[in-house]
Amino acid sequence: QIESLGDKLSSMVYTMTATTASKAEATRMQRRRNLSRRFGDELGEMTDAQLAGIASAEEAWRTKMAAPAAAATAARAEIRSLSVELGGATTAPSPAVSEGNDNGAANWNERSKVEKELKKKVKRAEKKLEQALSEQLELEAAFLRSASESLGGSGWEARTALAKLAAAPLSWDPTDVP
Repeated sequence: QIESLGDKLSSMVYTMTATTASKAEATRMQRRRNLSRRFGDELGEMTDAQLAGIASAEEAWRTKMAAPAAAATAARAEIRSLSVELGGATTAPSPAVSEGNDNGAANWNERSKVEKELKKKVKRAEKKLEQALSEQLELEAAFLRSASESLGGSGWEARTALAKLAAAPLSWDPTDVP
C-alpha cells in the first residue's frame, strides 16, 4: 500500500497542534491547509469565516453536481453507443445491388426504419446531455455566487481568482477530488 508522505505529515501536524494548542485550532489549520492545497495561493489572505463559507459552498456544489455529472456521462455513453449502431445501420447495401429481388428492397426499408429510430434515440440522448450540462452550469453559477458572497464586500481579486479556478476544466471537475 502506498501512502502519501504529505498526508502522514499533515496528520502529524494535526496531532501535534491538537495536543499543544487545541482541537479547534488544529482543525482550523488543517482546513486552511486543505483549502490552500485546493485553491492555491490565488485567493490570497482570507479569514476563517471566508474560508469556511467557500468550503461549505464547494461541498454543497460537489454534492449537487454528482447527479448531473453522472447523467451527462451516461448521455455521452448512450450517444457513442447509438452512433456506432447508427454507423452499422447506414452501411447496408443499397437496393440497386439486388435488383429484381423484392427481399432486398424490403430489407432496405427495414434498415431505413431502424436508422430513423436510431436517429430519434440519438436526439433524445442529445437532449438529456443538453439538460445535464445546463444543470451543471446553473449549479456552478450558484456555487460562484455563494462562494463570492462569503468573501464579503471586498476581495475582487479573490473573486476573479475563484472564477478562474472554477473555469479550469481539470482542477474543478466536481467528480475529481483533489
